[in-house]
Amino acid sequence: MQTEPALPAERLIAYVREQWGVAATGVRFLPVGDVLSAHYRVEAGQPYFLKLRRDGLADLPAAVPRLLAERGVTQVIAPLPTRSGALTAELDGYVATLCPYVEGRTGFQRDLSDRDWIELGAALRAVHTTVVPPALAERLAADVLAPVLDAVSVH
Repeated sequence: MQTEPALPAERLIAYVREQWGVAATGVRFLPVGDVLSAHYRVEAGQPYFLKLRRDGLADLPAAVPRLLAERGVTQVIAPLPTRSGALTAELDGYVATLCPYVEGRTGFQRDLSDRDWIELGAALRAVHTTVVPPALAERLAADVLAPVLDAVSVH
């Protein structure tokens, strides 16, 4: 979202404290990303990245990076579990995730060195060779491919 949702900063700070147990002291809206998500930098001694989504995919976008991180793909930034152990929490029609905040520029914003390309290749290999548990694989096929399959008429 390029426009900040009508959620008071105090409410977001309290929400992060309640759901994740993070002693948030401030939030700053970041006008980046897709049109269905709002992004915030959360200050709490160390910064965090709060993402609020309205895409209808529940916890699926959080489950995949969590799995990859658990399988040792260190280049993936996985969401932090809530106090209850869930990967997401709900707030006013949004599904929220909280991750560590990583300062820097993406590979789209700077030239990659030879070493960067090697690390990117290794990360992509790790992502594409990770064995996905059957239950998650079924959800990925159903949730991710459903809009595509609905748009394609098969005769």
